[in-house]
Amino acid sequence: RNGDLLFVSGILGLSKIGLDNFNKESKYLSTAKEKYLLPEPRVNLGLLLNKVANSMIDISDGLVQDTTHLAMNSGLCVQLDLSRVPLPYIPNISNKSLLNAALYGGDDYELLFSCNPNNEKLLKKISQTINIKLTNIGNFNIYENDYLRFKNTSKIPVNKSYLHF
Repeated sequence: RNGDLLFVSGILGLSKIGLDNFNKESKYLSTAKEKYLLPEPRVNLGLLLNKVANSMIDISDGLVQDTTHLAMNSGLCVQLDLSRVPLPYIPNISNKSLLNAALYGGDDYELLFSCNPNNEKLLKKISQTINIKLTNIGNFNIYENDYLRFKNTSKIPVNKSYLHF
């Protein structure tokens, strides 16, 4: 709905980093490799958000592509704040690479959902109860020429996410 906030669960980009660095030995990459090999869909979180979220999708094809799906299906534009996208800390991997993995990599299986701003306190409580980080990364606005825009930057989303066929 117009005015809804966009939230994401967890940390993004780990699976793509794990895949891209699969043959490298580093204690810092073990979590990323594990995320790639053993994804954990957020089923319980999805059930808890059932009456809170106005829309929801798992991030299996990359944040840009899956956010665009939500925007197109709502007929609205999403303003995505890149500075708020939750990224992992992995030494020797640049912030740009981590952000690109989050935006365009897939297989994170975190939840991307919209909700009314009045539900932020409830989301905080849910987050604390199940110990899963929920981050507000954007908002929905009236559609004007694009379904997805990056906030506070001239950077433009590109369509290079995972395509099944």
